[in-house]
Amino acid sequence: MFRHYQEGRIDLPEDGALFLQQLRTTNRVVLEKFGNSMKTHHTYKWSKREGMEEGSTIQSLIEQGIERPKLSNDVIGALFKVLYSE
Repeated sequence: MFRHYQEGRIDLPEDGALFLQQLRTTNRVVLEKFGNSMKTHHTYKWSKREGMEEGSTIQSLIEQGIERPKLSNDVIGALFKVLYSE
């Protein structure tokens, strides 16, 4: 399981959630076409109760970051890992 939080990093959850909203809006067509085929390769644990299972779609990853702004920066990190691996 991966946890991206590291002490000393700046965390801007509102900006992270806004970035994810813009990403979703700007790339709506691409996400509709390829979003279900791109999946996470790891299980991510954001907190004791929240996380993302291996094999989840990037669309669900983006939605979780938008719905839970506190997690948005960790979600962005996980999203980039998925995109770089494709």
